[in-house]
Amino acid sequence: MVISPLSSNAALVAVLVTALVTVMEPLVKVRAALARLAVMGMLSLMLGPPDVYDDTTAPLGMPAPTTGWPGRMLASATPSVTVVVWNVSTVPAGMEPVVAVSIVTVVEELSTVTRVPAAMPAPTQLRASTPVMETKADLEALAVKLNPTVGFYDPLGIMADPSPETIGWFRHAEIKHGRVAMAAFVGYCVQANGICFPWNIQGPLGISGATSSLPAISFADISAAGGPADQWDALPTAAKLQILGVIGFLEMWSETSTVLKADGTEHYVRGGKPGYFPKLSRTDEFKFPHPVPLNLWDPFGFTSKMDPARKEKALLAEVNNGRLAMIGIFGLISASKGLQVPIIDGLGIKPYAGEIMAPFSAGDVSLPYVADMLKSIGTYGY
Repeated sequence: MVISPLSSNAALVAVLVTALVTVMEPLVKVRAALARLAVMGMLSLMLGPPDVYDDTTAPLGMPAPTTGWPGRMLASATPSVTVVVWNVSTVPAGMEPVVAVSIVTVVEELSTVTRVPAAMPAPTQLRASTPVMETKADLEALAVKLNPTVGFYDPLGIMADPSPETIGWFRHAEIKHGRVAMAAFVGYCVQANGICFPWNIQGPLGISGATSSLPAISFADISAAGGPADQWDALPTAAKLQILGVIGFLEMWSETSTVLKADGTEHYVRGGKPGYFPKLSRTDEFKFPHPVPLNLWDPFGFTSKMDPARKEKALLAEVNNGRLAMIGIFGLISASKGLQVPIIDGLGIKPYAGEIMAPFSAGDVSLPYVADMLKSIGTYGY
């Protein structure tokens, strides 16, 4: 955070800026990029072009900006340590009002534009924790821990000369996909064996209106449709939209830097912990209107009770199990499409005639573009 003196109209400007941020804050949660450009543009009109500093290359308050205008506004869009400073040289005698505007606030929160004492805080106060970016050497050491026999295996050379951000992205992607694959593998086995809930998934709701005439569909009806892929196709359109909507929300929530910072961490491409999922059960300003009793990751707090050595071992096991589950779920799906898969071929996997990668089927043609999408299925030569 950098302190910059304002002109004689500093008090009025601070009020206007605060009001602007207050009005734009709800918009930020939907379109952060648009809100950022609007706010920074208005601040520039009121206070003049800003200077941009980077506290990773020079002490905060260095007189020379790192980039030129207008590139300085764009340069501040992504690095969490870049600071935007508006500096108006004329200050009336006896007046020292100041406004502190950090890029962390403008980009991630857009909720704090305040007048503060003219004292510069230490650079470490800008961040909740120090980011730790993994290197290729870290990957090689991790590979040995995961599988001493195979070690670091990269036949395609993807990690020949990776950036720290690329490493963070791949690490997070592997952990997340491994978790999804573990859930998918178990779910596939459960569904393929006809195990289901004993109640209805859908039924008439109310005494009038569109929902009052909904047909009753039980989980047993869905289970009887065939294998897991056929069961997905048999789901009502509304059920599919709900599932996809929840997945989209969870994806958005896990990528929101503001929430990650509130949890004391960073985004995984900025030095945050790969695989970390923000809390859903919260009491802070990001709490949901309806209470959420459990978190998605470790809902019962088992890992919080582990000592560091036990936790490290469990995280290594998670990666290994996730890799195996990814191979397993692809094997099950491949066998359902008639491909030859050793061992799995003899398990009696029910065949699936539909398109695995199509999220919607013939029962969902009421949705836009679905009918056109279905025309292309089976025309690609596989």
